[in-house]
Amino acid sequence: MLEPAPFIRVRNLVVLGARGAGKTSLVTQYAQNAFCGNYVPSIEGTYEKIVEHEGHEYRFHILDTAGQDEWSYISTRYLMGIHAFVIVYSVDFEYSFQMAKIVRNMIIDQTSMAFVRMVLVANKCDKVEDRVITREQGERLAEEFECPYFETSAKDRINIDEAFKEAVFYDMEEISKMYKARRKERRARRRAERLAAEEAERSMMESERKRTEKAKGRDSWWCTIM
Repeated sequence: MLEPAPFIRVRNLVVLGARGAGKTSLVTQYAQNAFCGNYVPSIEGTYEKIVEHEGHEYRFHILDTAGQDEWSYISTRYLMGIHAFVIVYSVDFEYSFQMAKIVRNMIIDQTSMAFVRMVLVANKCDKVEDRVITREQGERLAEEFECPYFETSAKDRINIDEAFKEAVFYDMEEISKMYKARRKERRARRRAERLAAEEAERSMMESERKRTEKAKGRDSWWCTIM
């Protein structure tokens, strides 16, 4: 008797971002362990990869999109039945960073969901000398999105597997709690800094007042002698 085929869970991912951000290089490196350094604008492509996680097998269906701009409308094919979004920008391309914000807003608007499973990917981190978007900027944007953040290099295969796997399996509630705790900590730190600055200003004003009063006292004494 034939044994039943193993059950494989399917997860659909879509990769979005500006043209030139390196989306196709990222996906082909992940799914095919291949990298092409020549930029060829892609139209659209689909890829598959089998992933093991916690004793289960998953088939990742990955849709590589043609690229978006500020006038784009994300097709419903990129939204329906999607388990995770991978939003990509390039660290040496300012426009792609701005487009990451626009793409995320498009997803939220068109799905009418407050929270959507996604990861923010800062690609081409190997281009250290050409970099214009800092890690801190990327991390702040990921905090705004309340999603994981990865710096990747399709060329050097840095953080590729981690980014795609995390997109599907990260705990959204834990990520939200982490960012809320960070914001609370920053607010407390800013408040402490503000109070310290106010105290320093009051101390300075008090010292100035005492110097003024002392000077007035000397003037009054001199006038009495005269």
